[in-house]
Amino acid sequence: MNEPSNYLEAHGGLSYNVKLFKDFRYRSRIKLGISTVNFFTYGRNFGFTGLFGPSLGLKSEYFKDGSKSYTAEIGFSPYDFSNVLQERTVRLEAGYNLNLKNLRRARFGLEYSNTKFSFEIEDIEAHFFVLKFGLGF
Repeated sequence: MNEPSNYLEAHGGLSYNVKLFKDFRYRSRIKLGISTVNFFTYGRNFGFTGLFGPSLGLKSEYFKDGSKSYTAEIGFSPYDFSNVLQERTVRLEAGYNLNLKNLRRARFGLEYSNTKFSFEIEDIEAHFFVLKFGLGF
């Protein structure tokens, strides 16, 4: 019998522009916020909820020309300050942006995230690869 399950990962926060590179085509920002990870299974005794913690990230974008840019982002979210490296999420993302006509923007990206934490006597580690596509109007 197949029971449905849902994985929920959410990030929210604020960003601040910083000048890390002298070249005007680079734009970077520091991101501060909050992160949560939850895994719900219905009809089974496995799953977890309530992993909340602060989030720190750095995102840089390189503008190749007026219509194309590349982005890279790294993020870190600890869930237990007494064991920061064992109870955490690490995210890496790379993307390609294409500015279209009429102020539209297409975005292609790949994200990898690794979440690791302990629950009672179990060590849980999850690896996710996400292919992203977006179109802005």
